[in-house]
Amino acid sequence: MTLKIFLVMKLNRINIIGINPCKRFSDNELYCINNSDVIFSGRRNINLLNNIDKNKIEIMDINKFLIQLNEYFNDNKKITVIASGDPLFYGIGKLIIDNFDKRFIDIIPNIGALQIAMAKIKEEYNDIKVISLHGRPIKGLAQKIRCHNKIFLFTDKINSPSNIAKYLLDFNLNNFTAYVFENLGYKNEKIGKYNINDLINMEFSDLNAILLKKYKDNTISLDDNNFIKKNNNITKKEIRNIDISEMDIKNNSTIWDIGSGTGSISIEASFYNKDGKIYSIEKDVESYNNIIKNMKGFSTDLEVINGEAPAILYNITDDPDIVFIGGSSSKIESIIEYSHKRLKSNGIIIVNTATIENMVKAYNKMKKLDMGVNIKQINVSRSRDINNLTRFAPLNQVYVVKGVKNE
Repeated sequence: MTLKIFLVMKLNRINIIGINPCKRFSDNELYCINNSDVIFSGRRNINLLNNIDKNKIEIMDINKFLIQLNEYFNDNKKITVIASGDPLFYGIGKLIIDNFDKRFIDIIPNIGALQIAMAKIKEEYNDIKVISLHGRPIKGLAQKIRCHNKIFLFTDKINSPSNIAKYLLDFNLNNFTAYVFENLGYKNEKIGKYNINDLINMEFSDLNAILLKKYKDNTISLDDNNFIKKNNNITKKEIRNIDISEMDIKNNSTIWDIGSGTGSISIEASFYNKDGKIYSIEKDVESYNNIIKNMKGFSTDLEVINGEAPAILYNITDDPDIVFIGGSSSKIESIIEYSHKRLKSNGIIIVNTATIENMVKAYNKMKKLDMGVNIKQINVSRSRDINNLTRFAPLNQVYVVKGVKNE
């Protein structure tokens, strides 16, 4: 029985080879290639196999590639997949591992684009943040990078250096120097150093990557006065701090901020939830426009929605881990009910209200939904100077009602 399994494993073998165009194939790599029945490779590497007399298939479409790979695998063919650099570092390796049994896969890694790029400009990268925009949306990039000093970006035709530069300037992130690496390891390799403004409308090879290196801090103060707001309507900083604490935010969470007003809760939450999704929902058009201005000013890229809850919530496909309700237009109970229906297990709903009536409605509704509920009554006063003297002026009292989904 053991022998039979061993033979099957030897027949069903996928070799993933990371190559470096600057170097010749190693003995191990050549052995895998020469003993393969079929070789898959991307367009830019397939020319390196011109002297290899094997069935070579160019990877044009990922879905088609997986179908073909599965067919050859089920036919007991020996397969080699040619990748660039380290196949497990934002490469094709993870895709293959996710779709095939690891027992039938061998990987030979190589030096990747990150290592080559940093060596070229003699820059250490122990503290670097790496993000792939290759085949991924740029949405949410701002909060991922604003607090990092070095960011390495893998790009594509849509997320080109020029479009990335436009995005950075739009989100008040002009405090970086950019290195653009084109065709690393190939004969037409080119490396350039630019200011962000210089990249606008410049054209580069499709095969490129970018290093962003911060040359000055973009100090961000979340003081109430720094938000654009309507009628001075904002969840005050002291209350926000309590709300954020009660949310128990974990990075990569999905948050709904309903009745967002200025977007202050959403924006502050993004500092703890850099890799998650935050939906900032506001029915008032002027306030909605203010949220967009505020998020760009604070280098935060949110999902901002103009509409009234609960009806507008039906259009959101991502179920929330946390729901914050700062405004409800007398629909507090229906908003809580629908939010609870969509809320993930052990998710949290927080309601801020200044009135006893809405506090009671929120509390009773959460209890009826069998949530674990607690309430905080918050009174905050700020010092004011009066004729060389100091007094305390109270802010509006706020009730914070927190419910936890018990399932």
